[in-house]
Amino acid sequence: MLTTSKHFPLDQATADFVSNPRPTEIIPGVTKLSNLAFSTENLQLRYYQPGEIDRQVPHNQEELYVVVCGEAQLEYDGGLYHCRTGDAAYVPKMAEHRFIDATDDFAVWVIYFDA
Repeated sequence: MLTTSKHFPLDQATADFVSNPRPTEIIPGVTKLSNLAFSTENLQLRYYQPGEIDRQVPHNQEELYVVVCGEAQLEYDGGLYHCRTGDAAYVPKMAEHRFIDATDDFAVWVIYFDA
């Protein structure tokens, strides 16, 4: 449970992550740009760039993506959903999903949370 308010100017936080990327090995042998901005027991805010191949695995939390820049297709539930700057997309926990056909600059803020 949040006990204090938090404020994140997303434009500045995005610029900070882009200027100082910290690649993370999320899956053994697969390095992604996934920088943690904020977390509590039930919520995480991350800046994420999937790169050429998005090798996500289902997560134990709900996900809300907010597209920062670029475009990609979200492959989910047997369909493809076009995502571009300013769009948001929700994916339920444990759902198979990934971004495909992403532009080089594609990046999202992803919010992981317990429903």
